[in-house]
Amino acid sequence: MRPTLAGPLLLAVLSSGCLSIPRADPAPGRDELLTQDVVVRILEESRQPPQDPLAVMNGLERLLPSWQSAQRRGRAAPIERELVRKVVVNFDVVADMLQNGPHERRLVAAWALGFAQVPDNDEGLESPHAQALALLMAVLDDSPDDLTRNALLGIWKLSDPATPMRPLADLVVNHHDADVRANACLALGAVLTEESAPAAIEPLLVALSDTEPKVRLHAADIARQWPSPALTTQIEGAVQTEDTPLVLAAMLRALGSAGSTRSAPLLMYLLESPREVVAESAHLALVDLYGVDHGPLRADWLEFVEDL
Repeated sequence: MRPTLAGPLLLAVLSSGCLSIPRADPAPGRDELLTQDVVVRILEESRQPPQDPLAVMNGLERLLPSWQSAQRRGRAAPIERELVRKVVVNFDVVADMLQNGPHERRLVAAWALGFAQVPDNDEGLESPHAQALALLMAVLDDSPDDLTRNALLGIWKLSDPATPMRPLADLVVNHHDADVRANACLALGAVLTEESAPAAIEPLLVALSDTEPKVRLHAADIARQWPSPALTTQIEGAVQTEDTPLVLAAMLRALGSAGSTRSAPLLMYLLESPREVVAESAHLALVDLYGVDHGPLRADWLEFVEDL
């Protein structure tokens, strides 16, 4: 039986932000050269006879899990370039498969369309990402749960600020499937802008109380990027009962980004957590709040934090 790509999105890679993988800085100009190479290869392959649709979809079905695995190790760039090239060159095939193919192929196409983003270039090569986004948004309307999950992964990968926010917010709040809610929250965070973020506060308040840890995790990550007083207050309360370490760590980092020293006593208390990821996140959050690192122990901060 052919494996499908319907599973929930990886948590370890996109979790709390405090478990980042060190990466070497690229050589100057290297990114530009790689971008140019992708564009040139797309143009060259676009002039070749069309590929067999079965071969296209088989190749994508093989590459997508490989990309996910490589992303966990911080080594996804070469596979991502190959995916972009294959999806853009064969865009009509992938789009048709999403709309008219058998269910397993639709699952692959939904995720793959997230790679339909041509880098900015001077070669006149246009990006089909707007078409891809429209196709993926259409899938969100009354589709099976597994297809909705993968369409949301595609929307997350496109990360297009032009994405309509309301359908994503509705899925975050109302969908019966926990993985759909989690992926909708992930996608929502990827498309927010300074202008649209305030409208996401209400669904995020709901997501922070979701029964599924993945949803709470992604909501906390969004709150870290787009803090607001309402989200901060909600997180301060949630921290006291949260029992999933990665979620708690993400919430603490969100408190650090919010800039309210009212959270400092709570963060100091959690410096003594026996869970390393929680204690480390509380320490980093305090550093964010005060702009200086007094140390990883509660005693290090006693004379600098008021209202204890």
